[in-house]
Amino acid sequence: MHKRHPWGVALATGGTGGHLCPALAVAQALRRRAPDLPICLVATEDSREQPLLATAEAPSVVRLPLPRPGASLRSRVRLLRTSPRVFHAAQTELSRFARRGLVLGFGGYATVPTVLAARSLNWDVILLEPNAVPGRANRALFPFARRVLLGFPNTLSRIGAGVPTAVTGIPVREQIVRAAEMRRRLHWEHGQTTEIVGVLGGSQGAQALNSAVLKLRSCLNRTRLWVVHQTGYLDWPRVRRAVDDDAGHLAAPFFVEMEQIYCRARVLVLRAGASSIAEAAACGIPSVLVPYPAATDDHQRENARHAAEALGWSRIEEIPPGTIDTGELAEAILRALERPVGSRRPFGELHSGAAETVADLILRAAA
Repeated sequence: MHKRHPWGVALATGGTGGHLCPALAVAQALRRRAPDLPICLVATEDSREQPLLATAEAPSVVRLPLPRPGASLRSRVRLLRTSPRVFHAAQTELSRFARRGLVLGFGGYATVPTVLAARSLNWDVILLEPNAVPGRANRALFPFARRVLLGFPNTLSRIGAGVPTAVTGIPVREQIVRAAEMRRRLHWEHGQTTEIVGVLGGSQGAQALNSAVLKLRSCLNRTRLWVVHQTGYLDWPRVRRAVDDDAGHLAAPFFVEMEQIYCRARVLVLRAGASSIAEAAACGIPSVLVPYPAATDDHQRENARHAAEALGWSRIEEIPPGTIDTGELAEAILRALERPVGSRRPFGELHSGAAETVADLILRAAA
């Protein structure tokens, strides 16, 4: 960043696709509404973010020197030791970017130091909580925010009194919204006959889900069924060896152009991350949700419960944790395949319009 702007917007995100994708969606919406508005993305140095950051609609990306978080005591100690340095880096970068501004925090790894730095500089702060259960970082930052935006309507009951809130839905990227229309044309107007099941374990992957999916095609026994499978980077070598000879099973560690899957998939199998649910709902794709049992505060199970109630989707639990019944998964997929290809429900409409709603709130703050 070379030019210091009078006022700008910093989108604090990073860590996983679930935090990055909504930030990119808001950046796109702001670009459409206010092309000259200075925007920067505040992310981390994690190399796993690079494929998505390469698609960013912001002119600049700031990377904070955050260590990759983990559950071990050593990881937590390392994070505490680097906190002052990371806070100073965030403060310095925001000062270089603009004299005043607004930080929109998405609950990712970079949100805490960026929000604290913003308040020290007298910037405004808005937080977006995408999950049904508020995350620990956002809960700690609620007192610093002028408003908290919610992805799930039911989250209102979990927010303390005195915190200004608005239910906006979870921002979805422009290309995902366009995929919904393309999907309608492929399935309704052109009568796509191949049944494509998209399996998306999240940007970090899902080993138990991968193991169940490797047996899936033989259980389903449908000749025109293809599996398009995002494995995550850690489990990719194992899955690649297992599907090398299966022409109907396309696997990759990560898909950047997710809209190519959404517009063709007849059914999706997903972890219950908020961003994944929002994108599938915005596209109107019948889905099977498999919540990650070790998610913080069990938020994925709550996400899955509320999404299933709103959309009529199926849920499958890992019982015991780390084990998914392939037969149960196959039955849920077959039920979803029987559902007609229809339009989005109100829950999907909420998310498809969320980026514009959030952009409008930011531009009102800038006025």
